[in-house]
Amino acid sequence: APFLNRLDPRTTPGGFPGIKLVHNLHELEVAYAADGFARLSGAAAMSVQYGVGTFSALNGVAGSYVEHVPVAITTSSPDE
Repeated sequence: APFLNRLDPRTTPGGFPGIKLVHNLHELEVAYAADGFARLSGAAAMSVQYGVGTFSALNGVAGSYVEHVPVAITTSSPDE
């Protein structure tokens, strides 16, 4: 995905200081990982593909929201 390639320090000269790209294969686990990271560091962001997994990730993000843990989620959608 072009968005993730742009964040990847292996494909972007100099990378982005302060941004660490962590891969995961399950959207709910991504949400829980982002929640844990935000609790330790102050904030976190995650990006997931369009599809049913997005709704799974929203369950984890909803938990973060209820407990006032700053987690941002980015996802895509089809053109039509």
